[in-house]
Amino acid sequence: MLQIPRKPNKHLDRDIGRLLTVFNAGDFVQLEVASLAFLEKYPEQPFGLKALSSAYLALGKCHLAEPILRRAVALAPRDAELHNNLGISLSRLGQHELAVQSFQHAIRLAKADADTYINLAEALRLGGHFQAAEQAAHQAVSFAPGSAVAHRTLGTCLGVQRKLEAAVAALARSLTLDTTDVGALTQLAHVLHSLGRYADAVVCYEDALPLVPDDHDLADTLRGMLIFNHLMVCDWRTLMDDIAVLKARVEARSIGSLPPFPALSMPGFTAELQFQATRRFVDKRLEGLLSSTLNEEPAADLPQTRPDRLRIGYYSADFHEHATSLLLVGVLEAHDKSRFELFAYSYGLDDGSAMRHRVRAAFDHFHDVQTLSDLAIADVMRRDKLDILIDLKGWTADERLAVLAYRPAPIQVTWLGFPGTIGDARLADYVIGDAVVTPMEHAACYAESLALMPHCYQPNDQRRDVAPAMTRAEAGLPEQAVVFCSFNQSYKIAPDVFAAWCRILVGVPNSVLWLLNFEETAKHNLLSILAQHGLDESRLIFAPKLPPAQHLARLALADIALDTMPYNSHTTGSDALRAGVPLITVLGETFASRVAASLLRAVELEELVTHSIDDYVLLAQALASDRPRLAALRAHLLDGRNGFPLFDTPRFTRDLESLYECMHERYRAGLPPALITLDGGRS
Repeated sequence: MLQIPRKPNKHLDRDIGRLLTVFNAGDFVQLEVASLAFLEKYPEQPFGLKALSSAYLALGKCHLAEPILRRAVALAPRDAELHNNLGISLSRLGQHELAVQSFQHAIRLAKADADTYINLAEALRLGGHFQAAEQAAHQAVSFAPGSAVAHRTLGTCLGVQRKLEAAVAALARSLTLDTTDVGALTQLAHVLHSLGRYADAVVCYEDALPLVPDDHDLADTLRGMLIFNHLMVCDWRTLMDDIAVLKARVEARSIGSLPPFPALSMPGFTAELQFQATRRFVDKRLEGLLSSTLNEEPAADLPQTRPDRLRIGYYSADFHEHATSLLLVGVLEAHDKSRFELFAYSYGLDDGSAMRHRVRAAFDHFHDVQTLSDLAIADVMRRDKLDILIDLKGWTADERLAVLAYRPAPIQVTWLGFPGTIGDARLADYVIGDAVVTPMEHAACYAESLALMPHCYQPNDQRRDVAPAMTRAEAGLPEQAVVFCSFNQSYKIAPDVFAAWCRILVGVPNSVLWLLNFEETAKHNLLSILAQHGLDESRLIFAPKLPPAQHLARLALADIALDTMPYNSHTTGSDALRAGVPLITVLGETFASRVAASLLRAVELEELVTHSIDDYVLLAQALASDRPRLAALRAHLLDGRNGFPLFDTPRFTRDLESLYECMHERYRAGLPPALITLDGGRS
């Protein structure tokens, strides 16, 4: 109910009564009209401003509500409801730090209630204050233990901190209170996905989707994540039809909010479609923040002289035992510390691993910013006076790309973690690629300017540990069989790819296919499809997860690595080549579908890049029957390993440093970001 203290006034009371009648009717279009008419008579009346702002908030016109609410708060500074509504408006506009202040002010002014604490928790979470958000959510639950929304908010706050089992419990409690709470179903699905319970996540997404209007932004999020989890469990029965729906919506520019990462593995999604979907996702996710921070900091004067050492910041949640660190750590160690000063900003867990210690030691400065808000992280970066900030995550799990919207560095770059555009040039000026993964003719599919490495965009570490050699018996492999392998995650296995693998196995009778040990639903589905191709389940062998050093040792037991499309082998591809196992791929159109071709170019084996599934099958079958050629390919990889650009860490680092210097030279010259290429390591 709208309540404002006021002096007695017969005419005003009558008009307020009429306005209250409109408000209580719930017709917010009419409330907007009535409020505007009211304010023509009483332009500085807080009651009318509150009514109009309520209409704007209900109609999704937050950009109009926010200035109205500021006027109202100035006139009635002790009205808690006004401060709460201002917080809602600010939060929806992406101004989460200001929203937090408004909600906290509302709590100080009035007896706290669950709704205000729920609003506060959401604003804190969206601003990256995760621990404080959880505390506010607990307060909401304590005020309203029977509120489904309070338990859902708590579950969401727990999930973002990866307190996953506790999040499941809170979200399950929410759903016992309201079985149709689509927010709780969606969040539970996300948490189950993070736990690797993909089949359970599918059920939640399927339950949530019918509860959302078909044209609602959330519907596309649910469709995208449902497809992604179907890929995770290798359930392809409706896959192509489901993808066709999303493609049509992107092509019609009616897409809502499709998460960028799942789109990378969807067959038929071109680089242009991925760009369009990601750009729309950013608009929905960060547009308010981007708009509000665009001119927040005064423009710094361009440096008159080049600094003695360029200050390079690396930003990631993966500075531990993770594929990103496995690839990057050698480059960090090989940086010329007389010319580059390295800063790390780590917002992931410290797993205490040897890799964590090694990565940490490679930096001049290591900031653990996991508990800081997004704005606080940006402030740390600003205080460090970075020249270039490198985001290593993109739109992958646990990302915190909102930090980039604050523009904490004059040059911002996306690299390595996400094979594609992050969708908005305000987040990153450059994307680092190479002539294969990001050819110049694909530049229009990127919001960023292309910065091309001369050989391959992917770094590798010459110091990778390899365990002692294993035998096939130890790995559970038949001694005399041709062993095809693909150690990619299950979401990368598209239906036409697995069909091609089955054709290869049929054409090479004495062969097996060696895959990761997926969750049980995925294995069951793959074995069922294998049987449909007339193949015995013994032809499929699942490998348990091993530490990286042992995994590299067992990889050498394979004869041929088979790539996945449209999301290629990345770290798994370079691991196979390092182990001396030739990799066969199909060159695709998108960044993610061209990575293996880039890796093969960087080890001088472009002969293993095909241009169709049929050619891919024929090449695999031909190699399997040509033992001398297989031996020659293995010798080529092993004998030349340290000399290939893919595994020459010092050369890669020099090229990367040259790329950084070119970026900075353009900046110092007052030039905007533009295509950068290197020739022999220099521009």
